[in-house]
Amino acid sequence: MTDKIRDLLSVSAAAAAIQLLGLSTALAEVRFDPVECWFSLPRDQPVECGYLTVPEDREAPDGPEIRIAVVVLRHPGGDPEPDPILRLHGGPGGGYLSYMEVAWLDDAALFGANRDIIAFDQRGQGMSEPSLDCPEISRAYFEANDYEIAGERLSAEGFLDYLGAQIDACYDRVSQSHNLSNYDTAANAADAADLMAALGYETYNIHGSSYGTTLALAMMRRHPEGIRSVILDAPSPPGEAEASGLVAMRHAFEEVLATCAADAACAAAFPDLRETWLETLARLDADPPLIEAVDDYTGERFQVLLNAANATMPLRFSLASASAVRTVPLYVYSLSEGNFDLAARGWGGVLARAGSFLGWGSSLSVRCAEPGSIDDPAAVERLVAESPTIAAFYDHGPLGGRMKFVACKNWPVERVSDEEMAPVRSDIPTLMLVGQVDAATAFEDAQEIAANLTRVHGMYVFPALGHIVGLGSHDCPAAIEAAFLNDPIATPDTSCIAEMAPLTFLTELATSGEVSLVAYEGTGYAGLVPAGWNELRPGVFARSDPSVDKTLYLQLSAPAGEADDMALAVLADFGITNLPDQPMRRISGEGLTWDVFVPAGVVPIIVARAETDAAGYLAVLVASRGEIDGLAESLLIPALEALEPAM
Repeated sequence: MTDKIRDLLSVSAAAAAIQLLGLSTALAEVRFDPVECWFSLPRDQPVECGYLTVPEDREAPDGPEIRIAVVVLRHPGGDPEPDPILRLHGGPGGGYLSYMEVAWLDDAALFGANRDIIAFDQRGQGMSEPSLDCPEISRAYFEANDYEIAGERLSAEGFLDYLGAQIDACYDRVSQSHNLSNYDTAANAADAADLMAALGYETYNIHGSSYGTTLALAMMRRHPEGIRSVILDAPSPPGEAEASGLVAMRHAFEEVLATCAADAACAAAFPDLRETWLETLARLDADPPLIEAVDDYTGERFQVLLNAANATMPLRFSLASASAVRTVPLYVYSLSEGNFDLAARGWGGVLARAGSFLGWGSSLSVRCAEPGSIDDPAAVERLVAESPTIAAFYDHGPLGGRMKFVACKNWPVERVSDEEMAPVRSDIPTLMLVGQVDAATAFEDAQEIAANLTRVHGMYVFPALGHIVGLGSHDCPAAIEAAFLNDPIATPDTSCIAEMAPLTFLTELATSGEVSLVAYEGTGYAGLVPAGWNELRPGVFARSDPSVDKTLYLQLSAPAGEADDMALAVLADFGITNLPDQPMRRISGEGLTWDVFVPAGVVPIIVARAETDAAGYLAVLVASRGEIDGLAESLLIPALEALEPAM
C-alpha cells in the first residue's frame, strides 16, 4: 500500500484532499478503502486494489451507497511520472476487473509512457457493487437462438417479444432495490472524478476506448479539473445513434469487399464476394440449418438456427477485430459452400459477449437514458433499406438492431437532458485514433467530435486494425500514444502509420498437426516455439486467428513459488479450476523436470509445469481433440525438452 493511499483512508482525509484541489465539497461524501486484490499478477507487476464508496444518487447523499471496484497498476520501473493514466473501459456494461489476470496485459501496453495506470469497473457492473446482472437476458440468448422455446417455434418478431419479456423481468427485479436512472454516463463520470480526487492526484490523463470515449467526453464537459490530456480510441459521441453503428458496420464490410477485390490472391480465392454473400443470406433465410456452438467462456453448448440474421452476427464481430477481419472472405465462402464450422466458432464468441461478459443492467441503464440511441427508428429503417449487405444484422442481435428499441420500452429510465447530448467543446489536448475496419464506431462520429475540440491531434486511421487500436494491438498506435502522453501539445510523429502492413486475408486456415520450431528468448528462459504462429502477447502464440482457430501454445515463467497460481490463472480462461492430483507423465529437459497434466474440461488442453529454486515455468497446449495428440508430439514435447532457464 502506498503512503498516498494510506493517508486517504478516512472520509475526512478525502474531504481535505478534495478541498485542497478546489473541487466541489459535494465530493466529500466519497471514500476509498484499499482491499486485498482478488487476482494474482506476476510478482514484478506491482498492483493495488480497493473500493471507492459513493452515493448511488449524488442529489441524495444520505441515501444508499454503492462501491466502485478499482485497480491501480504501478509502473514496474518504480519511478513513474506524477500524472497517471485513468483507463475507461468500453461497453456500456463491459466491466472487466473480474478478468484481470488476462486484462492487465492490455493496460500494461500503456506503460510505455512511464505512468501508473488506474482502472475501475463502472457502477453496476463487474466487480463493482451492486452488480446489475441480468441472468434472465443472458439465458434468453442461450435458449432462443434456435428460435424455439418450450417446443414452440418463434418468428423473428416472436424472438424479440421473448427477449423483451426477459428484459422486463430483470427490470422489475433490480429496480426494486436500485434507482436505475442513477446508472448513466454522468454518474460514471462523477465516479471517475471522485476516484482521482480521493486518490489525491492533482493532474491525470485519460485513455478511453469505445464507450470509454463517451465517458471521457463527459468528464471533459463536467469535470475538466486536473485532466492533462485525453486519448479517444474508437471515439463514440454522447447518445450514439443506432444508425451510427450500422454505418460503421457497413463501412467496415465495404472496406473488406473493396480490399479483397483489389488483391489478386483474395479475388482469385473469393470471386464475386458481395454477390456470394447476398445469395448465401437469401438461401439461409429460405432453409436455415440448425447448428451447435460452444460458449467460448463457459463451455456450455447451445443451438443456433442459422438464418440470415444469425449468420450475420459472427460477421459483425469479425469486422470489428483486427485479427478476425482477415477471415471474413473465408467465412462468407464457407457459408456459401454449406460449411458451418466457422459460423459455430463465431457464435461461441457472440454468446460469450452477450451472455458471460456483458452487464445487461448497467448497459441498458446507460443506453436507454440517452435519447440518441433510441429516438429515431425511422432513420435506422432507411439505412437498412439502403444497406443489403448488413441489413440482416438489424433483424435481431445481442448488441444492436431492433433489439435496442424493444429493450428500452421494457427498461424505463429517466432521459438525460439535451445538454448532456450536445457536442463536447474543450481545449484539453486530445488524441483521436480509429481503425480502418472498425465496425462499431463510425468515422463520421469521430469527425464530429474532433470538430469541437480546439487542441486535437488526429483522427489517425490505422490500416488493417479494427475496433480499438491501442492497448497492445500494434506497436504503431502504442508509440503514438506514448509520444502524445509525454508531450500532449506537440504533434506526435505518426510516420509509422505509413509503414504498417495493409489489410490482407486468409484464404485457408491451418489445420495440420505438424509444426516446425524456432528459437525463442522469453522472460527468464530460452527455448523453442512454433514457427509462423502469431505471438499475441509475450509467450502466447496462436496458430491462426483465435476467433476461428482455438489452437494456442503458451510458454511462460513466474517467480519461484508462483507456478501453481500462474497455471490456475491461465486455466481459468478455459473454464478449468484445478489440476489433477497426479501428473500424467514427467519429461526431463535442459535442467528442468516437467510434470505434465491433462485436466478434464470442455477444451482439450495439456499443461506442463516445472520449477527451480529461482523460478517456475508453465507450458500450455490448446487444440482440437483430433489434433492435440499430434501437436503434443511435434510441438509440446520438443519445446519442453529444449526450454532452458536463463542464467
